[in-house]
Amino acid sequence: MRAFHSTYADISYVDYSNSYYDKEEDKYLYLETVNTEIDYEVTVPVLMKIKYVHYNKEELEVYSMSLNEGESIEIVIHNEY
Repeated sequence: MRAFHSTYADISYVDYSNSYYDKEEDKYLYLETVNTEIDYEVTVPVLMKIKYVHYNKEELEVYSMSLNEGESIEIVIHNEY
């Protein structure tokens, strides 16, 4: 089985191209901060072990679950962020 997961995030980052840099002092005098929102979708494999009684499959117990075969789930944020 594969699971589809949608993630929403509020992110903030420093926009160095629009920040003020003083070459004489060799430092930024002002850092422009950008706040934005992103939606990210990822599909990963899911392994679930469930227990249920043969005559009552509506009541079940999930006793083990593995996402992405135990590996980390990588989320890539595009260069614009």
